[in-house]
Amino acid sequence: MVPHVDSTLEAPHGRDLESEAQVYVRKMVENIKCAKALCPLDTPEKTDQVVPFWAGFYDVIAFTTLDIELEKTILKHPKIVGLMPDIRYVMGECEGALEVTWAERVAAAKDAVEAWKIFTTTPLHEFYEYYLKTEWAGLQSVMGRAPESIAILGSGAMPETSIWVTCWAQKHGTRVRIHSLEILPERLEMSKKVLDALCGSEDCTFEVGDIKEASQGLHEHDVVYFNAAVGATTKEKENILLDIVSRMRPGAFVLTRSTHSIKTMAYPVNSESLLIIEIAKAGN
Repeated sequence: MVPHVDSTLEAPHGRDLESEAQVYVRKMVENIKCAKALCPLDTPEKTDQVVPFWAGFYDVIAFTTLDIELEKTILKHPKIVGLMPDIRYVMGECEGALEVTWAERVAAAKDAVEAWKIFTTTPLHEFYEYYLKTEWAGLQSVMGRAPESIAILGSGAMPETSIWVTCWAQKHGTRVRIHSLEILPERLEMSKKVLDALCGSEDCTFEVGDIKEASQGLHEHDVVYFNAAVGATTKEKENILLDIVSRMRPGAFVLTRSTHSIKTMAYPVNSESLLIIEIAKAGN
């Protein structure tokens, strides 16, 4: 049964929050419904068909910034509360299918120029292009230097982080060692093909494994990237994060891709969701 929401909620300055929220609620409901009708996204054709619906709801989740009162109204709306399982199911389907489909296209490109053209049209790319610059600047700020070695847990088929970091290193005449951990071997193999097609994988190593049993070699890295999609619940995410920290060396950093506010429609949040970077001091 969907929880009741008091529609008489009044906001400061006489705002009608319910009316404002309806714009975003309607957009989410319509696009999630259409995207779910295409699931499972088990063919490239279905994946291409879902792109406009993905763009419709992802714009709300990833690129919309609202004030706290309006966000709370949206999140408490009965239609959003009832839709939450479908939102997370569709998000998982879309993220996996979009990554794999575009990764296969990049890997199959006839040359680097074509590969880059395909890569930059990936539906997820715009978000990563902005987000990765912000993450890297934050790391440099707190570390006082650029990382020399990173591990990416849950790297996926389309290695956006590895590509961005490798290109940054090449542009600045330096090298960054990158270790990718992925539970699905076919996705890990695809990520290597994508790297080779775009920028090379000479400084990259690859490991098939479960993030819940993270590589014992995490102590070798300056930074460990912890993916937001890992863990089905807040408690599970936090337990996995604590285990990862215990495997790192004192003074290393964990970069968490968690979320808060309206973006919790897509992912469960952890208690440190407002922090971009968490210092891991293993053994302390």
